[in-house]
Amino acid sequence: MDRTAVFNIAFEMWGILICLFAFAVIFLQKNNNRDKKNISLCMEAACIILLTADMLTWYYQGKAGQTAYYMLKISNFGVFFINYLYMTLFTFYLLVILNRGETKMPARARGVVVLSAAGIVLLIISQFSDKMFYYIDDNNFYHRSSGYLVAQLIAAAGLVLSFLILLQYKKRLEKRVFWSSVLYFILPCICTEETARLTFLKEGDAKRIMKSFTQEYPISVVASTQIMFAVDMVEMDRSLARSRQEVERTKYEAEHDLLTGMYNKTAGMQRIREYIDNMTDEDSASLVFVDIDDFKSVNDTYGHAVGDYWIEKVAKLLRSDCYEEDVACRYGGDEYIVLHKGLSDISVLESKVIRFARKLQRKTMERGQNVHCSAGICQINGSGFSTEECMNVADTALYEAKKKGKNVSVIHSINRDGTDRVTVLDKIESDIKKAQSRVEARIAYMYTDIIYVNYENDKYRVIKGDSELNNAVSCANNYDEVIGLISNRFDSDRSRKIVRDFLSRERMESYTGGNTEYQTENFLRGVLSVSCANNHGGASLIHAIPVEEDGDRGYFVVVQDLDIYAG
Repeated sequence: MDRTAVFNIAFEMWGILICLFAFAVIFLQKNNNRDKKNISLCMEAACIILLTADMLTWYYQGKAGQTAYYMLKISNFGVFFINYLYMTLFTFYLLVILNRGETKMPARARGVVVLSAAGIVLLIISQFSDKMFYYIDDNNFYHRSSGYLVAQLIAAAGLVLSFLILLQYKKRLEKRVFWSSVLYFILPCICTEETARLTFLKEGDAKRIMKSFTQEYPISVVASTQIMFAVDMVEMDRSLARSRQEVERTKYEAEHDLLTGMYNKTAGMQRIREYIDNMTDEDSASLVFVDIDDFKSVNDTYGHAVGDYWIEKVAKLLRSDCYEEDVACRYGGDEYIVLHKGLSDISVLESKVIRFARKLQRKTMERGQNVHCSAGICQINGSGFSTEECMNVADTALYEAKKKGKNVSVIHSINRDGTDRVTVLDKIESDIKKAQSRVEARIAYMYTDIIYVNYENDKYRVIKGDSELNNAVSCANNYDEVIGLISNRFDSDRSRKIVRDFLSRERMESYTGGNTEYQTENFLRGVLSVSCANNHGGASLIHAIPVEEDGDRGYFVVVQDLDIYAG
């Protein structure tokens, strides 16, 4: 064998090893697209056969004997046959990766199949006709005959149709996959120096160009195919990564509340249950129920956007005091559950509660909005308690907190020896008062009155206000005088009339009793409000907030200077 034959054989053996490796990788790869996988395996198998046939052609070229003759016939038949078959396989491969649920084969694809079939039929006929496509001389050398151009033109026409299919559906492909597929068409033209020179420098006639092309075609097909599959696999890995991200995103959305970032009720309770039901005697935990007080009135007074803000803010404050192993979930609209794992020290738990109340108080003061929470806490020591039992204890504690006037936290500690109740109401209130005193200078100029009034039994007193107002109210004789004192805080006759009319006995009766529409749509929503001019040259907002004291229904009158809050 000459040097060229040895080089080609070695090169093709190396190509066979690459194809075998690619075949194994594709075979072992988990691919949801079974059709694509099967066609890819067929294309790799075709490459192996093509390389093997071409290698045998080079090996037996010029060798004496009948064996060499028949091997040349078989191997050359294999090269031509696989070339035609590969056109169809490549077209089917394109259709699979381009498929978007279409069942009808494009006309160009049918044309490729027809051309492949025609080429194979002519190839079979040529085996019984001398010198149709190629022939082998008496010295067992392979020669192309005058008809080989017909064979190559059939192949070229099929490749053109495949290329047109690729261009037609370009937008459906990733750029990397598209350009790697293009290599299948252009690589045979530039795979050798001779082919490139003949093709691009226009040296030589058509016959020489085709001869060069066909000589190097097997290697170029294999090279382009491996590049195409390699890029496709990279793209597949990227697709799998995107799929994993999508799965993780879907899982996150399935387990989390999108507004707060907390676990949702289902996912949160699952994790809480897993911990509580498996606690040992040495374990401890604190199960905290938190509820925003009068949240409906918050929505009705400030709007749902502000309501969502406080839902998110309360969740953020709760999560800020959690460790990584703790569980925090949004249990309902304005309800939260937090499980502090391993928390057994009551004083630490009280500190957490007070710290949360302080942070929330600071935020409400910054926004000038009355938002606070109540909490019911079950402090768990040891094993033997079911999740449902602990939930009931925390729920009972929350109910007691609400009953005590809201903005309250109640702790129940449960253990094998019984239940020990601890209320932290005083601690929270005293701590908040300390915090308020530290910013007293900042809010001292705010002209805000809070007066409790009850028109039914003429109860009234100042909750917050200056000494002058407090003394005046204490000397009042009845409800109407108190309303007059409140309205006197305004300098215009129109403002005084607005306040008097707004807080009149008749008006309040219509809200609370006789007028069902007002009762359901206004007063029972929590807050009635009206704005008017104040003696600062700005505007004030007057609130009537319903309350119940000692069985008597009354309301707080709250006067807020809007211009001062805005400043």
